[in-house]
This record gives sequence, C-alpha cells and structure tokens, in this order.
Amino acid sequence: PAPPLAPEKRRRPGRAASRAMAASARELESGGSEEQWRWYQSRNVVVYIAMTTVLLVIWSFSFGSTFDAYLLELARSQGQSDPNVFVGRLETVRGTVSLALALPLGWVADKFSRRRMLQGGAIVATAGVLFLALGIASDSITMIYVGTVIAAIFMQTFSSAGTAFLTDIVPRSQLTDVMALQSTFYLIGTSVGPLAQSIMIVAIGDTWGLSTLHVLLCTGFAAFPIVLAMSFLLERTPSEIGGDMGQSLTASVGQGGRAATGQAEPVDDWRAERVLGMRKKWFVPLAIEFRTLVTCIGAGMTVKFFPLFFKEEYHFEPLGVNLLGAGYTVCIAIFVQLCRKASAKCGRCQASFAWQVCGIVSLF
Repeated sequence: PAPPLAPEKRRRPGRAASRAMAASARELESGGSEEQWRWYQSRNVVVYIAMTTVLLVIWSFSFGSTFDAYLLELARSQGQSDPNVFVGRLETVRGTVSLALALPLGWVADKFSRRRMLQGGAIVATAGVLFLALGIASDSITMIYVGTVIAAIFMQTFSSAGTAFLTDIVPRSQLTDVMALQSTFYLIGTSVGPLAQSIMIVAIGDTWGLSTLHVLLCTGFAAFPIVLAMSFLLERTPSEIGGDMGQSLTASVGQGGRAATGQAEPVDDWRAERVLGMRKKWFVPLAIEFRTLVTCIGAGMTVKFFPLFFKEEYHFEPLGVNLLGAGYTVCIAIFVQLCRKASAKCGRCQASFAWQVCGIVSLF
C-alpha cells in the first residue's frame, strides 16, 4: 500500500502579517464591533491621515500659490512676452496628466493592493520632488516640467488609492465621519503650509525676488522624505490578508455582525430604481462625478489663479498671498465640519445641495 501522505506544512505568517491579523481580529470582534470601532485605535487610519496632512503641508508650502508666483517671475526673468501663458501651460500639463490617469489608476486600485500603490507612489514622488527642487534652484524649465509631470502622477495615484484604502479599513457606518475628518485634516495641512511659509518670509524678506523664492520652495521639498517613511508604516489590510482585493473591513464587519445575529443581508432596493432610464447605481456616481468635473473646470480657471490675481492687481507681497491662502482654507475646514453636522440633521444630499446653493449665491 502507498505510504500515508505527510501532513502539509503551514507557513507561519511574518511579524508584520501577524500584527495586521491581530489588528484585524480586534477590529472584527463579533457583536457590536462596528459600533465600538474608533478611528484613533486603527494604526492604518492614523498613519494615513497623518501622512496626508504632512503631504499637504509640504505641497501647499512648495507647490501652491508661491510656486505659481515663482513661475511668473521666472518667465519674466527669461524675457517671455506673456508670462501668464507660461504659468497656464504648466498647470495645463499637470491637470491633463491627472485627468488621463484617473480611470487607469482607478482600475488598478480595484485590482491590486492600495497600500502598495501608496508606497510605490511615494517612491516615485521622491524622484519628482528631486527634479522640482533642482529645477527651481537652477531655474531650469525642462526639469520643472519633468518634476511637475511626476508629481501629477503621484497625486493622482494617492487620490485613487487613498480613498479605496480607507474603505478597506473603516467600517461602513463610520466611513462618512472618517472621510469628513480626513477632509478637515486635508484642509488644515493646506493652511499650515502658507502659515509656515509666512514665518520664513518674515525672517528672509517679503519680496518676490527669485533668490527668495528659491529658498521658500526648496525648503518645503526637503521635508518630503517624511512622507516616504510614513508610507512604509502602513500595515496589511484585511483585503490583503484574505487574498481578495474586493474584501474590505466594511464588508467583513457587516458580514460578521450579521452572522452573529442571524440577520439577513439587507437589499439596497434604491440601486435598482431608474432615473431617466438609467439605474441609480450608475446614475448617482455619474451625476456626482459630472458635478465634480464642472466644479473643477470652474475652479481651475478661477480659484487656482486667485493668488496671482491678488499679486498682480492688488500688488500683494508674498506674506499677504500666504495669509490669504491660509485664511480661506481654514474657513473651508470649518464649514466641512458644519456641513457634516447639518447632514446628520437633514440628510447628506440636502446638506450638500444647500452648501452648493450658498456657494453660488456668495459669488454675486
């Protein structure tokens, strides 16, 4: 007779995997774990929000309004007839790269590890930041273009993978609150950059000279390795541990809770309803994306160039431009939280619509 088969040896998970599995086990406790979950107890959520905040501090410090002002002064110093066209071309390249990669990177984020995408993007971005810093220090337009393209690739990767990464690690009932919290930290980071730059301006001089702008912009880029290091503090998500990139903490918690209580999974009947002949599960995201596209087109022609408008028309110095940027960003952060509270009272769609109407009315 054939000898009995030897028992299959099971591979022991590594330390990082063990820690991630332990964290997932704590998060996926049966019986009310979704209600007991807190964002500050999840290492991945804390690291991701901290990484996003630091990234936005750096980006608003070195790649924000002062960067566009630098491009304008650079074009003038090289004798270009219309410096505004040069600024517009570079910003068009950045926006076009992001738009072209939006769908492909979204597909990749659905199929592969979002954590790995964030880490890989940070590595690529380090090269882009190096090109930008060297290009600014040497006033090289070619290097600035190369660095801008790489930076656009990174930001689109971060945007595509970041939101999906949060859905992997945050329960559904708390996802809205965590997204609102992330938006607030996003805006805080965007405002801290100009405030920090304002302190440097007071120390080195409030002028639009190229030498001053070199110091301001390159100082921020020098801090980017912090983001790179933080990206490798992210632990494996439940979808990576289970080997199914479609499995998230949201689904796991929901399924675990229903299994413990014996409840059947609720059916989302609204998804099957039709609007203008299209199912809502398609109509709603398409409508939201169309609204976002229209808003971004309008903002790209206006908000993006507010700093240059105040610099050229009202002769703002660097300190004034930075304080203006920090001020309206803080206001946005405050109103994000107010909108979240309003949505708890009247509903998300109603609150979003009311905020949109108020924003449009304020333009007049």
